[in-house]
Amino acid sequence: PREALDALDALDALEDALPAAFDYNHIYDLPEGERPSDGKNPSPTDVELGATGTGRGIRLGVIDTLPNPDHVSLKNQAITIRDFADKGQRDRSHATAVVSILVGEDPAADYSGLIPGAQIYAANIFSLDKSGRPQTNAFAMIRALDWLAGENVGVINLSIAGPPSDALETVLQRLAERGHQVVAAVGNDGPAAPPLYPAAYQSVTGVTAVDLNNRPYRRANRGAHVDYAAPGVRLRAAQSDGHYDAFTGTSFATPVVSALFALQAKTASDARNAATKPAPKYLDLGEPGRDTIFGYGLIQLAREHNP
Repeated sequence: PREALDALDALDALEDALPAAFDYNHIYDLPEGERPSDGKNPSPTDVELGATGTGRGIRLGVIDTLPNPDHVSLKNQAITIRDFADKGQRDRSHATAVVSILVGEDPAADYSGLIPGAQIYAANIFSLDKSGRPQTNAFAMIRALDWLAGENVGVINLSIAGPPSDALETVLQRLAERGHQVVAAVGNDGPAAPPLYPAAYQSVTGVTAVDLNNRPYRRANRGAHVDYAAPGVRLRAAQSDGHYDAFTGTSFATPVVSALFALQAKTASDARNAATKPAPKYLDLGEPGRDTIFGYGLIQLAREHNP
Protein backbone atom coordinates (compact mmCIF):
# COMPACT_ATOMS: atom_id res chain seq x y z
CA PRO A 1 0.00 0.00 0.00
CA ARG A 2 1.05 3.56 -0.69
CA GLU A 3 2.54 5.24 2.39
CA ALA A 4 2.65 8.84 1.24
CA LEU A 5 2.10 11.87 3.41
CA ASP A 6 -1.21 12.82 1.79
CA ALA A 7 0.11 16.34 1.46
CA LEU A 8 -3.16 18.14 0.80
CA ASP A 9 -4.87 16.52 3.78
CA ALA A 10 -1.82 17.31 5.89
CA LEU A 11 -1.93 20.94 4.84
CA ASP A 12 -5.64 21.18 5.66
CA ALA A 13 -4.97 19.73 9.10
CA LEU A 14 -2.10 22.13 9.66
CA GLU A 15 -4.22 25.09 8.65
CA ASP A 16 -6.83 24.09 11.22
CA ALA A 17 -4.18 23.63 13.90
CA LEU A 18 -2.10 26.70 13.04
CA PRO A 19 -4.48 29.25 11.47
CA ALA A 20 -2.31 32.22 12.38
CA ALA A 21 0.97 30.67 11.27
CA PHE A 22 -0.02 28.83 8.11
CA ASP A 23 2.77 29.86 5.77
CA TYR A 24 3.37 27.26 3.09
CA ASN A 25 3.84 29.78 0.28
CA HIS A 26 7.22 31.14 1.33
CA ILE A 27 9.57 31.48 -1.63
CA TYR A 28 12.63 29.25 -1.95
CA ASP A 29 15.47 29.41 -4.45
CA LEU A 30 18.58 27.53 -5.54
CA PRO A 31 21.83 28.10 -3.58
CA GLU A 32 23.82 27.60 -6.76
CA GLY A 33 27.05 29.40 -5.93
CA GLU A 34 29.57 29.96 -8.71
CA ARG A 35 30.83 28.39 -11.92
CA PRO A 36 34.60 28.96 -12.03
CA SER A 37 36.11 27.59 -15.22
CA ASP A 38 39.80 27.87 -14.41
CA GLY A 39 42.03 25.38 -12.60
CA LYS A 40 41.41 21.69 -11.92
CA ASN A 41 37.79 20.61 -12.15
CA PRO A 42 37.43 17.19 -10.47
CA SER A 43 34.73 14.72 -11.40
CA PRO A 44 32.68 13.42 -8.46
CA THR A 45 34.74 10.24 -8.32
CA ASP A 46 38.03 12.22 -8.20
CA VAL A 47 37.32 13.63 -4.74
CA GLU A 48 38.66 11.99 -1.59
CA LEU A 49 35.59 10.13 -0.41
CA GLY A 50 36.83 6.58 -0.16
CA ALA A 51 35.17 3.85 -2.21
CA THR A 52 31.65 4.50 -3.47
CA GLY A 53 30.21 1.70 -5.56
CA THR A 54 27.39 0.76 -7.88
CA GLY A 55 24.00 2.35 -7.47
CA ARG A 56 22.03 -0.74 -8.42
CA GLY A 57 19.26 -1.36 -5.91
CA ILE A 58 19.24 2.25 -4.67
CA ARG A 59 16.14 4.49 -4.91
CA LEU A 60 17.01 8.14 -4.32
CA GLY A 61 14.81 11.23 -4.53
CA VAL A 62 15.85 14.64 -5.90
CA ILE A 63 13.68 17.72 -5.44
CA ASP A 64 15.06 20.45 -7.68
CA THR A 65 14.54 21.88 -11.17
CA LEU A 66 13.94 19.64 -14.21
CA PRO A 67 16.92 17.47 -15.15
CA ASN A 68 17.75 16.86 -18.79
CA PRO A 69 17.46 13.06 -19.19
CA ASP A 70 18.80 13.32 -22.74
CA HIS A 71 22.25 14.46 -21.62
CA VAL A 72 24.72 11.79 -22.71
CA SER A 73 25.71 11.09 -19.08
CA LEU A 74 22.07 10.53 -18.07
CA LYS A 75 20.36 8.99 -21.09
CA ASN A 76 21.08 5.40 -19.99
CA GLN A 77 20.15 6.01 -16.36
CA ALA A 78 16.85 5.19 -14.66
CA ILE A 79 15.27 8.58 -13.99
CA THR A 80 11.56 9.06 -13.24
CA ILE A 81 10.44 12.69 -13.46
CA ARG A 82 7.35 14.43 -12.01
CA ASP A 83 6.54 18.13 -12.30
CA PHE A 84 4.96 19.93 -9.33
CA ALA A 85 5.76 23.52 -10.34
CA ASP A 86 3.38 26.36 -11.09
CA LYS A 87 2.79 27.47 -14.66
CA GLY A 88 5.74 29.07 -16.38
CA GLN A 89 9.01 28.21 -18.06
CA ARG A 90 11.29 25.58 -16.56
CA ASP A 91 15.00 25.57 -15.75
CA ARG A 92 17.07 22.45 -16.45
CA SER A 93 20.61 23.51 -15.58
CA HIS A 94 20.67 23.03 -11.80
CA ALA A 95 19.05 19.59 -11.56
CA THR A 96 21.02 18.25 -14.53
CA ALA A 97 24.24 19.00 -12.64
CA VAL A 98 22.93 17.56 -9.36
CA VAL A 99 21.64 14.34 -10.93
CA SER A 100 24.86 13.86 -12.91
CA ILE A 101 26.87 14.02 -9.68
CA LEU A 102 24.70 11.17 -8.43
CA VAL A 103 24.34 8.86 -11.45
CA GLY A 104 25.98 10.41 -14.51
CA GLU A 105 28.06 8.07 -16.66
CA ASP A 106 29.94 9.07 -19.82
CA PRO A 107 33.10 7.01 -20.46
CA ALA A 108 33.93 8.98 -23.61
CA ALA A 109 34.20 12.15 -21.51
CA ASP A 110 35.91 10.34 -18.62
CA TYR A 111 32.97 11.23 -16.41
CA SER A 112 31.21 9.22 -13.72
CA GLY A 113 28.89 10.14 -10.90
CA LEU A 114 28.97 8.47 -7.51
CA ILE A 115 26.20 5.88 -7.83
CA PRO A 116 25.48 5.17 -11.52
CA GLY A 117 22.69 2.65 -11.89
CA ALA A 118 20.61 4.00 -9.02
CA GLN A 119 16.92 4.70 -9.63
CA ILE A 120 16.40 8.46 -9.41
CA TYR A 121 13.00 9.98 -8.69
CA ALA A 122 13.31 13.61 -9.77
CA ALA A 123 10.64 16.12 -8.76
CA ASN A 124 10.65 19.54 -10.41
CA ILE A 125 9.20 22.24 -8.15
CA PHE A 126 10.67 25.33 -9.86
CA SER A 127 9.34 27.69 -12.50
CA LEU A 128 11.03 30.85 -13.74
CA ASP A 129 9.87 34.19 -12.35
CA LYS A 130 9.63 37.37 -14.46
CA SER A 131 13.36 37.99 -14.13
CA GLY A 132 14.18 34.44 -15.27
CA ARG A 133 15.17 33.21 -11.81
CA PRO A 134 13.95 29.77 -10.66
CA GLN A 135 11.61 30.01 -7.66
CA THR A 136 9.30 27.70 -5.77
CA ASN A 137 7.28 27.58 -2.55
CA ALA A 138 6.80 25.23 0.36
CA PHE A 139 3.51 23.88 -0.99
CA ALA A 140 5.22 22.55 -4.13
CA MET A 141 7.97 21.08 -1.96
CA ILE A 142 5.44 19.30 0.26
CA ARG A 143 3.64 17.84 -2.77
CA ALA A 144 6.99 16.51 -4.06
CA LEU A 145 7.86 15.04 -0.65
CA ASP A 146 4.46 13.34 -0.60
CA TRP A 147 5.16 11.72 -3.97
CA LEU A 148 8.61 10.51 -2.92
CA ALA A 149 7.27 9.06 0.32
CA GLY A 150 4.81 7.03 -1.75
CA GLU A 151 7.63 5.79 -3.98
CA ASN A 152 9.48 4.29 -0.99
CA VAL A 153 12.48 6.57 -1.48
CA GLY A 154 14.75 6.41 1.56
CA VAL A 155 17.07 9.36 0.93
CA ILE A 156 15.89 12.69 -0.52
CA ASN A 157 18.26 15.36 -1.86
CA LEU A 158 17.20 19.02 -1.51
CA SER A 159 19.65 21.54 -2.97
CA ILE A 160 17.21 24.30 -1.99
CA ALA A 161 17.27 27.11 0.57
CA GLY A 162 14.79 29.66 1.90
CA PRO A 163 12.89 30.90 4.97
CA PRO A 164 11.32 28.73 7.67
CA SER A 165 7.85 27.25 7.17
CA ASP A 166 5.84 25.61 9.95
CA ALA A 167 4.00 23.41 7.46
CA LEU A 168 7.19 22.21 5.79
CA GLU A 169 8.88 21.57 9.12
CA THR A 170 5.95 19.40 10.25
CA VAL A 171 6.01 17.33 7.06
CA LEU A 172 9.79 16.86 7.25
CA GLN A 173 9.47 15.70 10.85
CA ARG A 174 6.87 13.14 9.78
CA LEU A 175 9.22 11.89 7.09
CA ALA A 176 12.04 11.48 9.61
CA GLU A 177 9.75 9.56 11.95
CA ARG A 178 8.95 7.17 9.09
CA GLY A 179 12.65 6.55 8.42
CA HIS A 180 13.26 8.82 5.43
CA GLN A 181 16.45 10.86 5.44
CA VAL A 182 16.39 14.35 3.92
CA VAL A 183 19.71 15.97 2.99
CA ALA A 184 19.77 19.70 2.20
CA ALA A 185 22.24 22.44 1.23
CA VAL A 186 22.95 24.98 3.98
CA GLY A 187 23.10 27.80 1.41
CA ASN A 188 25.59 30.26 -0.08
CA ASP A 189 24.62 33.55 1.58
CA GLY A 190 27.93 33.89 3.43
CA PRO A 191 29.44 33.05 6.83
CA ALA A 192 27.47 35.74 8.69
CA ALA A 193 24.08 34.98 7.11
CA PRO A 194 21.19 33.61 9.20
CA PRO A 195 20.27 29.91 8.87
CA LEU A 196 18.37 28.83 5.76
CA TYR A 197 15.77 26.10 5.52
CA PRO A 198 15.09 23.21 5.21
CA ALA A 199 18.75 22.49 6.08
CA ALA A 200 18.39 24.20 9.48
CA TYR A 201 15.55 21.92 10.61
CA GLN A 202 16.54 19.32 13.19
CA SER A 203 15.08 16.49 11.10
CA VAL A 204 17.25 17.40 8.07
CA THR A 205 20.97 16.82 7.45
CA GLY A 206 22.62 20.14 6.52
CA VAL A 207 25.57 20.04 4.09
CA THR A 208 28.30 22.60 3.45
CA ALA A 209 30.98 22.64 0.73
CA VAL A 210 34.78 22.37 0.81
CA ASP A 211 37.44 22.41 -1.90
CA LEU A 212 40.00 19.73 -2.80
CA ASN A 213 42.22 20.93 0.06
CA ASN A 214 39.34 20.68 2.56
CA ARG A 215 39.08 24.46 2.86
CA PRO A 216 35.55 25.79 3.43
CA TYR A 217 33.74 27.37 0.53
CA ARG A 218 33.96 31.09 1.21
CA ARG A 219 30.27 31.83 0.58
CA ALA A 220 28.80 28.89 2.49
CA ASN A 221 26.44 29.59 5.38
CA ARG A 222 27.73 28.65 8.82
CA GLY A 223 26.03 27.71 12.06
CA ALA A 224 25.01 24.98 14.47
CA HIS A 225 22.80 23.42 11.78
CA VAL A 226 25.79 22.38 9.62
CA ASP A 227 26.08 18.60 9.92
CA TYR A 228 28.66 17.52 7.33
CA ALA A 229 31.02 18.91 4.72
CA ALA A 230 31.53 17.46 1.25
CA PRO A 231 33.42 18.46 -1.91
CA GLY A 232 31.51 21.21 -3.70
CA VAL A 233 34.07 23.58 -5.21
CA ARG A 234 34.87 23.33 -8.94
CA LEU A 235 33.10 19.98 -9.12
CA ARG A 236 32.72 18.80 -12.71
CA ALA A 237 29.10 18.11 -13.60
CA ALA A 238 26.75 17.98 -16.58
CA GLN A 239 25.29 21.08 -18.20
CA SER A 240 21.76 20.96 -19.57
CA ASP A 241 23.10 21.86 -23.05
CA GLY A 242 24.96 18.56 -23.29
CA HIS A 243 28.41 19.72 -22.16
CA TYR A 244 30.18 19.74 -18.78
CA ASP A 245 31.26 22.58 -16.53
CA ALA A 246 32.76 23.25 -13.10
CA PHE A 247 30.11 23.95 -10.46
CA THR A 248 30.65 25.46 -7.03
CA GLY A 249 28.30 25.75 -4.07
CA THR A 250 26.61 23.85 -1.29
CA SER A 251 24.03 22.64 -3.84
CA PHE A 252 26.67 20.42 -5.41
CA ALA A 253 28.15 19.13 -2.16
CA THR A 254 24.70 17.96 -1.06
CA PRO A 255 24.31 15.09 -3.59
CA VAL A 256 27.69 13.74 -2.47
CA VAL A 257 26.29 13.23 1.04
CA SER A 258 22.99 11.92 -0.31
CA ALA A 259 24.84 9.32 -2.40
CA LEU A 260 26.85 8.11 0.55
CA PHE A 261 23.78 7.90 2.79
CA ALA A 262 22.00 5.90 0.07
CA LEU A 263 24.95 3.52 -0.20
CA GLN A 264 24.84 3.01 3.56
CA ALA A 265 21.21 2.01 3.32
CA LYS A 266 21.74 -0.21 0.28
CA THR A 267 22.01 -3.46 2.18
CA ALA A 268 18.93 -2.77 4.32
CA SER A 269 15.86 -4.86 3.50
CA ASP A 270 13.78 -1.67 3.49
CA ALA A 271 15.31 1.42 1.83
CA ARG A 272 13.52 3.65 4.35
CA ASN A 273 15.80 2.37 7.12
CA ALA A 274 18.41 4.92 6.00
CA ALA A 275 17.88 7.17 9.01
CA THR A 276 18.34 4.27 11.43
CA LYS A 277 21.65 3.02 10.02
CA PRO A 278 24.94 3.62 11.91
CA ALA A 279 26.22 7.19 11.91
CA PRO A 280 28.16 8.16 8.77
CA LYS A 281 31.94 8.10 8.85
CA TYR A 282 33.68 11.44 8.66
CA LEU A 283 37.06 13.14 8.85
CA ASP A 284 37.07 15.80 11.55
CA LEU A 285 38.05 19.21 10.16
CA GLY A 286 38.61 22.55 11.87
CA GLU A 287 38.13 22.70 15.64
CA PRO A 288 38.05 19.29 17.36
CA GLY A 289 34.53 17.88 17.42
CA ARG A 290 31.50 19.39 15.76
CA ASP A 291 31.81 23.05 14.74
CA THR A 292 29.82 25.70 12.88
CA ILE A 293 31.97 25.59 9.73
CA PHE A 294 32.34 21.88 8.91
CA GLY A 295 29.77 20.30 11.24
CA TYR A 296 31.10 16.87 12.25
CA GLY A 297 33.55 16.96 9.36
CA LEU A 298 34.16 15.74 5.82
CA ILE A 299 31.80 12.90 4.94
CA GLN A 300 33.60 9.58 4.34
CA LEU A 301 32.74 6.04 3.38
CA ALA A 302 35.86 3.92 3.51
CA ARG A 303 37.60 5.47 6.52
CA GLU A 304 36.81 5.25 10.19
CA HIS A 305 35.37 8.47 11.57
CA ASN A 306 37.04 10.42 14.34
CA PRO A 307 35.46 9.79 17.73
